[in-house]
Amino acid sequence: MIVDDAIALVDELLQPEGLNDLQASVFRYCWQGEGYQEIADALGYDSGYIRTVGSKLWQQLSDIMGKKVTKSNLHSVFRQYNQPSDQEKEISPQETIATPPEFPGLPLNANSLFYVDRHPIEQRCAQEILQPGALIRIQAPKQMGKTSLLYRLLEHGRAHHYKTLRLSCQEATTESFTDLNSFLRWLCRSAARKLKQTPNLEQYWDDDLSFAKSNCTEYFENYLLSNINTPIILGLDDIERVFAYPQIAQDFFPLLRVWHEEANEIDIWQNLRLIVVHSTEVYVPLDINQSPFNVGLPIYLPELKLEQIQELALRYGLNCLDGNMGAEALRPLMEMVGGHPYLIQLTLYHIWENQQQKPLVNLNNILRDAPTDAGIYGSHLRRLWETLNSSPYLCSAMKKVVSNDQSVTISPLAAYKLQSMGLIKLAGNLVTTRYKLYQDYFRSRLELNP
Repeated sequence: MIVDDAIALVDELLQPEGLNDLQASVFRYCWQGEGYQEIADALGYDSGYIRTVGSKLWQQLSDIMGKKVTKSNLHSVFRQYNQPSDQEKEISPQETIATPPEFPGLPLNANSLFYVDRHPIEQRCAQEILQPGALIRIQAPKQMGKTSLLYRLLEHGRAHHYKTLRLSCQEATTESFTDLNSFLRWLCRSAARKLKQTPNLEQYWDDDLSFAKSNCTEYFENYLLSNINTPIILGLDDIERVFAYPQIAQDFFPLLRVWHEEANEIDIWQNLRLIVVHSTEVYVPLDINQSPFNVGLPIYLPELKLEQIQELALRYGLNCLDGNMGAEALRPLMEMVGGHPYLIQLTLYHIWENQQQKPLVNLNNILRDAPTDAGIYGSHLRRLWETLNSSPYLCSAMKKVVSNDQSVTISPLAAYKLQSMGLIKLAGNLVTTRYKLYQDYFRSRLELNP
């Protein structure tokens, strides 16, 4: 059972009053395993009040369902309530989902059935982006769902009649990174076109290159923000590409900080809402008083939890992966790939696609071949290997990591690049391989290439 189905059932059980909005939010957060303090922080209430709301709701449900309901047993109670047993679900055929899933790899659109919320992140971001002059910073390794979250926030803005645009730094040509002036002209021209405005750059651009930042600021303030009378959400995606050009980064990122702070003094800048998305730690030295990476709302996307993976499995119609038996079946998968959203999606997609096999048999076969080129993760692993193998420096650093079962230290630059590829985890200055999948695959590869 997914959380939306559970909420619908609770609303039905509590008729004629039904669930109010606060009760529904508390139920949703508790279903996702959040504590009362985290729920209170996310919703803006006192934790004692949220605890009272929850306790009263659990008591109501206990009286109606004839079984004690608590915050900690929601999944088991609702799984058993008017549902077949785990054993029956194991032998029953898979449900057919209404919309066949697309092959995983691209960001999920804003309304995708296969996007699983990581509460309270989505709610916090949705609240923050409605604030005047908001700045949200989303960071996570590649293929963790950053752009999918950005799409949802842009859709949330459109629902509030905001103008929205996403600019990926991957769209910019190499020539756009020639210098700061070229990059900012690309930014302004691209923003205007996506907002369906005629660029008119020359009207606001001084030929003196030393005025590039002033030109860009004037363009946004006196042209884009002045011509559009609603808030504008600007999503800057893949900005780690800018890190490779320190001379641009050291001027561009402080400019974003200035725009964010202008909202405190100039009303028109309150209409600009910024979302900055990147895959790595900031590796460009910036003055702490000028950096945009220490202001605004920081969001680091975590991996999926077991409950969220089970919810996603249900959306694929894989009922056998629900409940206690499903949790046990999924543990070896999580040991192999953690809660990596893309790798989990890929696994569930292949189980769904290969419906002639029992899902649990299929999962065992997938795990058997996982760290090989023949497995379903082969393309993903080969892409990583091609990038790694192109740099003897990175190969040497990765070999040191995978050759040790304990944490090791490597150079800061190597750690930065390997983390950006999603291959390692950092704990202070210590490094470990991110997943068993990578440990096994790259240990084999690097032993073949000493």
